[in-house]
Amino acid sequence: MQTFAGHTDDIYRVQFNPAGTRLLSVGYSGIVDVWDVNTPAKPIFSRKLPLVIYSAGYFPDGKRVAV
Repeated sequence: MQTFAGHTDDIYRVQFNPAGTRLLSVGYSGIVDVWDVNTPAKPIFSRKLPLVIYSAGYFPDGKRVAV
């Protein structure tokens, strides 16, 4: 079990990529984080958007996300 510390408020969606190596998380603050599941200390990608994000997901190729 791993702890991914990054969001400080409600998280509305988490999803693993098809390979199971990355975790996508989005939430109330508008932050999109992508984590390497083997290195959970810090996201490998993080972006703050100016809105609440209720949903996101990986494309079938696992290389892109839709927010």
